[in-house]
Amino acid sequence: MDHVRGQCRPVCAQGCVNGSCVEPDRCLCHFGFVGRNCSTECRCNRHSNCDGVGARDRCLECHNNTAGPHCERCRPLFVGSALGGGTCRPCRAFCRGNSDICVSEKELEMAREDPERYPLSPEEIEKWVSEGPSEDEAVCVNCQNNSYGDKCQRCLEGYFLLDGRCTKCQCNGHADTCNEDGTGCPCQNNTETGTCQGSSPSDRRDCYKYQCAKCRESFHGSPLGGQQCYRLISVEQECCLDPTSQTNCFHEPKRRALGPGRTVLFGVQPKFTNVDIRLTLDVTFGAVDLYVSTSYDTFVVRVDPDTGIHSVHIQPPPPAPPPVAAEAGLRAGEVRAGGPGAPPEPRIREVRPRGLITYVTVIEPAAVLVVRGVRDRLVITYPHEQHALKSSRFYLLLLGVGDPTAPGANGSADSQGLLFFRQDQAHIDLFVFFSVFFSCFFLFLSLCVLLWKAKQALDQRREQRRHLQEMTKMASRPFAKVTVCFPPDPAVTIPWKTTGIGLPPPAFRRSEPFLAPLLLTGGGGPWGAGSGGCCPVALRAGPITLEPTEDGMAGVATLLLQLPGGIYTPNRACLGSALVTLRHRLQEYCGGGSGPGASGHGAGGGRKGLLTHDNLTSMSL
Repeated sequence: MDHVRGQCRPVCAQGCVNGSCVEPDRCLCHFGFVGRNCSTECRCNRHSNCDGVGARDRCLECHNNTAGPHCERCRPLFVGSALGGGTCRPCRAFCRGNSDICVSEKELEMAREDPERYPLSPEEIEKWVSEGPSEDEAVCVNCQNNSYGDKCQRCLEGYFLLDGRCTKCQCNGHADTCNEDGTGCPCQNNTETGTCQGSSPSDRRDCYKYQCAKCRESFHGSPLGGQQCYRLISVEQECCLDPTSQTNCFHEPKRRALGPGRTVLFGVQPKFTNVDIRLTLDVTFGAVDLYVSTSYDTFVVRVDPDTGIHSVHIQPPPPAPPPVAAEAGLRAGEVRAGGPGAPPEPRIREVRPRGLITYVTVIEPAAVLVVRGVRDRLVITYPHEQHALKSSRFYLLLLGVGDPTAPGANGSADSQGLLFFRQDQAHIDLFVFFSVFFSCFFLFLSLCVLLWKAKQALDQRREQRRHLQEMTKMASRPFAKVTVCFPPDPAVTIPWKTTGIGLPPPAFRRSEPFLAPLLLTGGGGPWGAGSGGCCPVALRAGPITLEPTEDGMAGVATLLLQLPGGIYTPNRACLGSALVTLRHRLQEYCGGGSGPGASGHGAGGGRKGLLTHDNLTSMSL
């Protein structure tokens, strides 16, 4: 005995290869093994024990749904291979839970040729079938749950495989067939399938939920769960009772009719919010039932699978939230009427037409109007005072009921007619008219002001550009240095030898500097050619021409000057021009008068100068 952790365990000296030691030198062998040390395997394909080491071929009892002297085959109604410890699984597992019977192809052919001798019932099949088929030869018999195929792996038309079982195509009630994965529904009732979102297999696995879940273009609604799509029409648009198209209602009237038990749906958005909306229905042949609501999820159309006849069901509005206990005086979780959570009943107003023209006025905003058996003209009015036309749409459903008085048609004549909405404005609202008029007028006035401001800015920019061009042109003229002196007093004379010219030197006067003769600088001193002084000129200082600028603040003055040197000089006179600022009246310059503060720069005969009379001194540039 071996003592481990305070416990005694048996010890087998020979060892236990495929078993465990239970007593000293005694092994308990695993299933399918025999021998003193459990090293010998029975020849029963691991499905049974044997008598001993000398009788390994003598299997005691086959397990795992096997049969045969060596447990080498599967029992009937089981599929697989028992050799080498293989598995035999029931036909129900092999047939995906859709059948309990499976045989080989040869046995199935025998049963079809002689069903009385070879019955396929689970109780009788074991009497003539010796073993179950292999997986390659097995064929499922009498597949259930809308499946078919050798392994019941495919679904009948109108069903798809979901979680291993065939489930009816879930096309939201707008189609009856689909692909094997539940997609590809041929959507009817003006519905279509959008793009399935997601690319992973888990996301695309739920694509069957979105089949026929979207309304086509020009239709409105939520077609989930059997809801319908309404054809959107506009006010003053005439529509015929045609469930397929609304083009050319007067062409081929037989094709533009509404058959008995068929439906057509319309939705309209009011054009004006302050004008009553009016529905007019003219039925020329047959009769229809009209349903009108302000919610698209009010009506559900169910189709009889055998006859194809449509039946209209009115859905109750969504339940209102329970009132607050403090305000309603109720305990939490209670509702006043109908019990907890009971949806309110829809308010239905049912009308029967009378005479050739039937007029109906709907006052309640959320009421469902039902008019039975319309055969002539029906006019329904929704006053704008009681209905929020700005946010409301009106949804109509017409059900063809035929004409029970039609001869030879058994009351099943098609229905024909026209449907249209109107919003007629009988008068002009003066307040709205003048509001719009003055709004347009002030808008036009504002536009004119903006254009005038833009023109001012453009003119100012042009003026600045023109002024810049003038200044640039003036500044581009060549510059020279010249000094002009004004004689202050005629009584004062200058020596003849000093002047060096044929005229006596005039005296300088301070009273009329611009009327006195001008003296131009020579190359010498202040009074001679060599001294750099001033020499007398024969003309007065007044400009012979003056070209003022547009603003009148400056001008180009031109003087005629006699050059020093007398008759011996090559140039005895020259013209000099200068850009001067006009600080006094313009006529004083143009008239030869004098004005203080006329200054500028000029050029003549290759010279430029600055004219000034500040203190009767010369200034040069």
